[in-house]
Amino acid sequence: MRQPGGRNYCLKGLSSEILSSIFVPLEMRGAAAVEGRYHVTELDSLRFIRARSRGDRYEARRRQDHIAAGADGHCFVCLPLSRPTLLRQDGASCLLEPGDLGLVDSRREYSVEVPAGSDTLWLRLDTARLAGRFRTSPAIFARRIDGKAGIGRLAAGFLRSAVRQEGEVPVSSRTLVATVATDLLAEAAATLLQDRPFRSGSQRSFDRACLHIDRHADDPELSPASIARALGIGPRYLSQLFADRGETVMGRVQRRRLELCRARLEREVWRPGLITEFAYAAGFGNVSSFNRAFKAAFDRTPREVTLPQP
Repeated sequence: MRQPGGRNYCLKGLSSEILSSIFVPLEMRGAAAVEGRYHVTELDSLRFIRARSRGDRYEARRRQDHIAAGADGHCFVCLPLSRPTLLRQDGASCLLEPGDLGLVDSRREYSVEVPAGSDTLWLRLDTARLAGRFRTSPAIFARRIDGKAGIGRLAAGFLRSAVRQEGEVPVSSRTLVATVATDLLAEAAATLLQDRPFRSGSQRSFDRACLHIDRHADDPELSPASIARALGIGPRYLSQLFADRGETVMGRVQRRRLELCRARLEREVWRPGLITEFAYAAGFGNVSSFNRAFKAAFDRTPREVTLPQP
């Protein structure tokens, strides 16, 4: 677990090499004469980056060769604090006004147009952290989340508060704060899927099925048959909806249950028998299979995410 603290960078000319170490490998365009100040803080697996610049506008691009060279994937959340910022990915684009939120996925090409004299808060999340929260659909990327109303406003406010208070968050509470931040962002991103104006019938059914799983993952009787019955569709059609997207119904259920287990384990102090309780509650027949599935989903063991003993 990372300790409180931060790193500062003062740059005269924004080089791709240094910015790539802060974010992910990027190409910088029009940034040679730009001055930048970056304050980087870590909160569990989250990285907050306060980025301020002086000089002309510039562009940061994530290219296919960057993606091919790196093993790690990250999702970046952009929260402009002073001037509008333009995001582009997957053929979509959005102009974020100060206070809005937008996301890009480093596993695919994207670009960010940064205005002159910008002040922006970025949040980097590991993709493992997002398992079971964000959908793989690109419909949430490079799309504006209104930061002035509803869950978007709550998420944006929490991020600003979290980075301001980062140094005062006790080590024992940092994982919890990171979990809350991720959950809020997931809810804010989910509004994009709910509000999408032109969705096919199959996409609507798939979204409804995912929402039903999210709401009932704790139910031990949750099954393809019960989900199909609740949605008023046939079990075979339900299975095909998930197969068309490279998933299975129970694979989605298990992933959501693992995510719930992680969120709860992050609030627990480890003790003998704790992991066994969670394994059986999540529907696993033995602890070994639970540990393997958990490790595969999050690249950490169940015990590693529990709170340290006092």
